[in-house]
Amino acid sequence: MSNTLPNVIVEPETVTDLYAETGITVGTKIEVIMIGTGIAKLYAGATLTTEPTDATGYIPLVSGQIATNESGDAGAFIWSRQGCTVNVREA
Repeated sequence: MSNTLPNVIVEPETVTDLYAETGITVGTKIEVIMIGTGIAKLYAGATLTTEPTDATGYIPLVSGQIATNESGDAGAFIWSRQGCTVNVREA
């Protein structure tokens, strides 16, 4: 098991780049764990500038849930209306 990375604080209504926040290399498969209460939307792609929608696609993430992306993804972003805290690690 690798060392635990610091939690990522997702500010309300702000797109957060999970690779940039954690220092994990883009394209590496990651696991995102919602800590405490919160609701967020996860998006995999090269860029994201606003809230993911049905048109862009997203994976919902709620309290206590774990989600993973795919190895080789061009980017990994999270967005939350009220803000939240997640922990990210290499999967």
